[in-house]
Amino acid sequence: MVQTLVAQSPDTQKVLAFEGAFEKLFNIVQQEGGIEGGIVSQGALACVDGLLRFNTSNQVCPLYESCFS
Repeated sequence: MVQTLVAQSPDTQKVLAFEGAFEKLFNIVQQEGGIEGGIVSQGALACVDGLLRFNTSNQVCPLYESCFS
């Protein structure tokens, strides 16, 4: 459901990213066993993809220096 919602609305993508969606989704992935974690991890990673795809404002690192050090 979240995947469909974010795919249709760049504004929703921005709001979710601002509200900590990336951290929450990556915590789910980690708790479920990482990329080997099955369908729950796959769904969370698909949501991350939906938040990033075609949305350059969500692709900018907030602490630019720390991303490339």
